[in-house]
Amino acid sequence: MSGSARAQGSGEPGEAAPEQWPAPTIASVPIGPGLASVAPVEIPKRRLHPLTPLLESFRLLIAVVVASSWQVYVQENFRIGVVIAIIAGVFGAGSGLLSWLFTGYRIIGGELQITEGVLVRKSRTLPLERLQGIEVAQPLRARVFGLAQLRIEVAGATETEAPLSYLRLDEARGLREQLLALSGGGGVAAVAADTAGEAEIDPAEPIVRVSVRRLIAGTVLETLPVTLLIFGFFFALGAGFHVLLELSGTEPEVWQVLSLPFVFGLVTSLLQTGASFLRNWNFTLTRSDGRLRVERGLAEKRSNIVPLWRVTAVSVAVPALWRLKDWRAVQVSTASLAQASEQLAGSDVLLPVGTVAEAGRVAATALPDIEWEAAAALPVRPPKRARWRMPFTWRIRGAGLGERVFAIRFGLLRTTTMVVPYARIQQVEVTQGPLQRVQRLATVRARIAGSASFDAVAAHRDAAEAVAMAAALRERADAAASAEEPRLS
Repeated sequence: MSGSARAQGSGEPGEAAPEQWPAPTIASVPIGPGLASVAPVEIPKRRLHPLTPLLESFRLLIAVVVASSWQVYVQENFRIGVVIAIIAGVFGAGSGLLSWLFTGYRIIGGELQITEGVLVRKSRTLPLERLQGIEVAQPLRARVFGLAQLRIEVAGATETEAPLSYLRLDEARGLREQLLALSGGGGVAAVAADTAGEAEIDPAEPIVRVSVRRLIAGTVLETLPVTLLIFGFFFALGAGFHVLLELSGTEPEVWQVLSLPFVFGLVTSLLQTGASFLRNWNFTLTRSDGRLRVERGLAEKRSNIVPLWRVTAVSVAVPALWRLKDWRAVQVSTASLAQASEQLAGSDVLLPVGTVAEAGRVAATALPDIEWEAAAALPVRPPKRARWRMPFTWRIRGAGLGERVFAIRFGLLRTTTMVVPYARIQQVEVTQGPLQRVQRLATVRARIAGSASFDAVAAHRDAAEAVAMAAALRERADAAASAEEPRLS
């Protein structure tokens, strides 16, 4: 035994060895699957663009202008309107400047750190291994100055974890590439691509591009059934009230009173249709280096990147009136809950509207190891005794186990087929309510990374079938997870 070892181990039998000092040095490279080739990075603190206070107070300025104009119009007092505008402008500019001075970001190792706050200082640290996707957005007010906003999705977050507003466009794109490189998935994606034996797709050649004509037609046909149902409800409600009041002997102008809900519903429907159309304008999907890149938007240009190794499920939807054209829409799920937020609305869409062939190509790109046509044919209907529980969707609903995926089908006005790789299933549950026990039925829920709205649910299956399905799901999920290096969700 060497002298140093003897010195550390000296002492009476049973006596604990003294603590080693100094402590071992930190490893020169990050430790973890897919991170061995990534060198540690440290970027000093940076501020946002100096025009950020102006852009952040844009809505406040509009509200001030409207309030001042109303004051001038109602009271015909120009002086008060000007005073209100000056006070609000000075307050907004001062608070925005202070916020900008105390806000910044930096990268330390494998983490993004964001500091903000004037009176109450707040520091947020974002581990980049939890990164699910990054979107560079350019609202219209930012495009005028060549600026952009960086929106980051992380696993388990209910909203955008780190919205950096605003940066120069080239700075936002460069920071996005740095964060993706540090997230630790590049090596995994490359290995997966080599294992699959697939040639890398030319990034200059889009997988799919949606024409304006098809986007307009698809958006209108998708929202039309919902609009008709809302209008039909209000029409029936108004007609019923009209008949009741006539029978009671009164003759008020019912239709004038009920015209407001009609107008409100019409305006809401038109705004939603227009927002969806503007959001997906010039939609283009490409793939490069194991990542999916979505470019879209007219009033607000967006560029979103989703790493393929972060995809937890793929869904292909068919709205009711799209069946006339045989069109499809494709969405993906990741471990981020922020996809349901208003700020990231539509960030999970890989194809807003397309043909069957385009939908199959996009789905096969999102899940490269899965035969999409075979997976889409897996769902089998629940037993007939469950038909009364879902009279309108019994023929549509289904669930099935494939070699590598669990597939379900659901929906009436929007029929959706969802495919989940076994490796992305984190928990399996079997539930049985009182009526289900009487009918010998049960429901199987496969929980995936994300929220409950993204879970794969096989409702009202035969009880024995449900137990067998759950056991098979657990066994195949464990086997798929153990075969995956590393498990990323």
